[in-house]
Amino acid sequence: MKIAIVDDELFVRKLLVRSLERDGHDVQAYASGQELLEGEIPSFDLLLLDIVMPGLNGVEVFELLRQRQRFMPAVIFISAFDFTGKLKHIIDNSSVWYLPKPFGLDELREALVRASGYITRYRHCQSTEVLHLHEELLPRKVSDIVPPQ
Repeated sequence: MKIAIVDDELFVRKLLVRSLERDGHDVQAYASGQELLEGEIPSFDLLLLDIVMPGLNGVEVFELLRQRQRFMPAVIFISAFDFTGKLKHIIDNSSVWYLPKPFGLDELREALVRASGYITRYRHCQSTEVLHLHEELLPRKVSDIVPPQ
């Protein structure tokens, strides 16, 4: 599986990259949403996306990706803060999950298994170009989800 990680914490990025590569995944890590969004966005199956980061927060990155990409990969939001309630309308979508920090590698692997069904459909849709993105995934204002820093 091709996985992109966006997290501003170097230790978290290194740990996730090492663990996921050891499990056989192709992993690319980014220190910020801006770094991921610079230039042409690489193709990946799954995005592990921190919510609270300097600059663009994870929800803003998600929204910008939705606007720029024809096909949206599976997304697992990660955060040390509890955003479960505020992300409920997004998480209810079959392609988005939430994994609170700190999490163990077994929990991460379980989240990847849950996402794998969507990823199979995502790959099929990429090849047949039949996926339709839902416009109602996010609230009208990002500040409704992530308070200003």
